[in-house]
Amino acid sequence: VQNQVFSLQQQLQSAEKTIAAMKSDHEEAMQRLRESIQSTESSTSASQTRIAELENLVSEKDKELASSQAKLGQELLDAKNELSALQIEKDEFDRQLKEANSANEAAAK
Repeated sequence: VQNQVFSLQQQLQSAEKTIAAMKSDHEEAMQRLRESIQSTESSTSASQTRIAELENLVSEKDKELASSQAKLGQELLDAKNELSALQIEKDEFDRQLKEANSANEAAAK
């Protein structure tokens, strides 16, 4: 019986050592996991901050582009109106020149 008690005590001590080692391994693994999660969260936060900065930059550039397009659109419209006015003026000069040439030809005859 003493041998059995001694054997059971050794098995108990061995099991306790195994449990202690497993507990230590588990705690180390959990600590590494917490560190990994913290590192990932820091990286994610930095990435989200950068994404927000880039989204703001894109928004600003979109506004600048829209403003530039509107300005160019107005400049194009103004240029077309000016071209139209110049064409009307040219047509009037051409008509007057034609009349003057016709009058000169009639006077020359």
